Amino acid sequence: MARKKKTSKSSRSYTDQLVKAAAHPTRQIILKNLKSQELSTVELEELTGENRYNLYHHLAQLQDAGLVDFHMQEGRIKRYFLKKDTETRETFFQLDRDDLEEPDLFDRVLDTLSKAFGETIPDAEEVQNITFMLRYEDEREK
Repeated sequence: MARKKKTSKSSRSYTDQLVKAAAHPTRQIILKNLKSQELSTVELEELTGENRYNLYHHLAQLQDAGLVDFHMQEGRIKRYFLKKDTETRETFFQLDRDDLEEPDLFDRVLDTLSKAFGETIPDAEEVQNITFMLRYEDEREK
């Protein structure tokens, strides 16, 4: 049996921070909308329904996890965007049942996951979104 490579404690805490940041429903709305365009704080307030104080808390969590960043437009407007770090070793994807162009794609993904793990997903028809984390291993780290 192949031995599983241990994950360092610092790597685990970084992963935990990413998962925690990406898992919150409000932050999922933010990430989903930033996939297609940069957005201002005001636009994000409207999309999430959060007040500015709560929104800044969520944006700070996403920034601390290295998922989003911002630049200043006209010296006073913060424009947020998804951070594309070339050294990122983990990537998150989110599939939403209602946003897919192929209606059965979501169910096929759930079916594939069930087969891969040898377990039936309870109430699979009720699942509305799936979040994947892909971890990349750098050849130099081996």
